[in-house]
Amino acid sequence: MVILDPFKDVQPLRGYVSLLKTVQETRSGKDTVEAYVAEINIKSASKVLKLLESKFSKDPSLSLTHLRRFVKPEFLPEHLKRGSAAAAEGEAIAASKGSQTIYILIPPPLPELSLLETLLAPYAPISVSSDTPSGPDTATSEPAPLLPIRVQSTRIPLSPPTTEEESETWSRTLWPTIFNPAAHPITHSPRGPLLVDAQESVSRRAGNYLALARKVALEAKRSGRGRAIGAVVVDPALADAADPSNKFAGIVAVAGDARYCGRENAGEGGAGAAPSTSYDPDNEGQPDHHALMRAISLIAYKRLTSSTSPTVTPSISISPASTPPPVTAISSSTEHSAASPPPPKKPKTSPPPLEPGPEPEPIQPTQPPPPYPPLTPLESHFLSLPNIQTRTQGGYLCTSLDVYITHEPCVCCAMGMLLSRFRAVVYLEATGPGRADAALDPYTGYGLHWRQELNWRAVGFRFCVEGEEGVEEEEEREGSEGLMLERGVFHA
Repeated sequence: MVILDPFKDVQPLRGYVSLLKTVQETRSGKDTVEAYVAEINIKSASKVLKLLESKFSKDPSLSLTHLRRFVKPEFLPEHLKRGSAAAAEGEAIAASKGSQTIYILIPPPLPELSLLETLLAPYAPISVSSDTPSGPDTATSEPAPLLPIRVQSTRIPLSPPTTEEESETWSRTLWPTIFNPAAHPITHSPRGPLLVDAQESVSRRAGNYLALARKVALEAKRSGRGRAIGAVVVDPALADAADPSNKFAGIVAVAGDARYCGRENAGEGGAGAAPSTSYDPDNEGQPDHHALMRAISLIAYKRLTSSTSPTVTPSISISPASTPPPVTAISSSTEHSAASPPPPKKPKTSPPPLEPGPEPEPIQPTQPPPPYPPLTPLESHFLSLPNIQTRTQGGYLCTSLDVYITHEPCVCCAMGMLLSRFRAVVYLEATGPGRADAALDPYTGYGLHWRQELNWRAVGFRFCVEGEEGVEEEEEREGSEGLMLERGVFHA
């Protein structure tokens, strides 16, 4: 009997994990909207704020607490200083007016400009020439500030700054902002214990798990089952509790790509049609045969088959029940005969007794059908290990598990990963530079691993092989090809 050594010829990859940014972080500051900036008398600031709130409605979907509502002239961005009244009158006048002028931000939804100017006209800044009284007639005449209301437009960021440097940049170029590390909700980006625990746990053995995923991937390609793509699922709780010398602790399932396996052409071992040298979606099978989706299905299968507390329905004994007495309706036409003797009652007939039959057998838990495509010896080995929580023990989908995959998954597999509740995802090969259909790339792709619109998020990492950082693109390509992994345009 041949004993399988799953870690034979597996050389751990040398490198480090790099945290994937979220789309909220990479697009921070790019989502801007237009806003108005009005110069008013500083003594009327509170009145103007109440007036604007009473006259114009707010957009409840906008949270702009990171923006300063009032700004003094010396903190105004340069592009607004050039168009301000203080700058137009010269530095001397601006210095004398400094204590009398302040700028207020009017965020969207924006009112009509003419209406806004009319509304704020009584609160315009006072010119230096109008500081002294003009005479007794000025009290009876309609007040008309010598400096008209100046309303300028600027762009404001919809999201709060993520760093102090970003806050300073926006304050100079857009509008003064406030940096508050606690202002970011957890939906914006991972932080705190979740990020620290995931990063420390993943960094310890990422090169080992990805080396095993590479072995699974090459096995899938050599057998003709699919492309050279492999996935390894790890329980970080088991890995952290294991001996540090155990390089492959906590592995609960592995899966290789099987997109070329078909029921009509599957041979021994599940090998299907010959691999395609180019990307042909009609010859690639369904996404459920991709490595990541197969790994998810194996976790579900393992939880079901590992259950130690099957639900058994208790046997039910059937006994004859007594027949309820018939209900007789009394009509109004028979009320006068209430004194007459009642008619004789018909004798009740009892139902025939039921013959005792065999006791019903307890319902046995049904075994799920075997996985398809058929498993390789390496996949079967890890599937047989009793190292996963069953459903009766609280195991649910892939909650709190990490997945290590040789390639950035396709959009379909990435959504399946989120729906399965993985804690973290680590991949080796990116979809490709500039690919708009990249599932996890937060710059040009979707960044699905952590989007605030979704109800689940996974911490994303990319494993950088030692020597990739800082090399030319051609050299990096040659180094990646040395791993013999699948490259080109296709969906992993």
